[in-house]
Amino acid sequence: MKGDFDKSIKYLEKATESSRFNANAFNSLGLTYKKKGDLERAVEVYLQGIKHLFGEIYIDLSKQQVIKHISHMDVDSNEWVRFSLEAMLKGAADDGIEILAWPTGEQALEFYKEAKDDPCWKDWTDTKKKRLITPQYHEAVRERLSSNLMYSMLTNNLGSVFGEKNDNVVAKKWFQESIAFIPEGVDYPDPKIGLGELEK
Repeated sequence: MKGDFDKSIKYLEKATESSRFNANAFNSLGLTYKKKGDLERAVEVYLQGIKHLFGEIYIDLSKQQVIKHISHMDVDSNEWVRFSLEAMLKGAADDGIEILAWPTGEQALEFYKEAKDDPCWKDWTDTKKKRLITPQYHEAVRERLSSNLMYSMLTNNLGSVFGEKNDNVVAKKWFQESIAFIPEGVDYPDPKIGLGELEK
């Protein structure tokens, strides 16, 4: 049986390397490590998958840059915000941005008056390459996370690994994150079941 896990791991690790962003491969690789009993490595792989997913979203937004208005969504979780900021920092560095900033209220109003749609950021250069991040960036990221089951699956699987490690506080956090991002109309009971098991 160990050989089967090792073969699968070798294959899936190649799959994660073959495409810069392959969240499905990371999800399968994490599950394989979990089944093998290597919970620490499973956590690492699931977190890598999440980071890659956010990187994919960043690239998608950079291609569109100007997006339609997205209304605010109430999501009672916050792990996604950290990953969203990490993706922006990495993406901005890759784009050669030297200064990253949030607009003041006055700047935001001026910025939106000039914009035809709701851009996620505005780049400009004076003495250094700068990027002004708008609140729309987080809204766009959150909308993409909520329209695809992958983030919910990765965070659910993190919750189950931490549950197996008997770290119920962290497991609960990840299950709640997963529940918050189940796409509307999708039947995905796994994180609710996992959370219920923790509360028994």
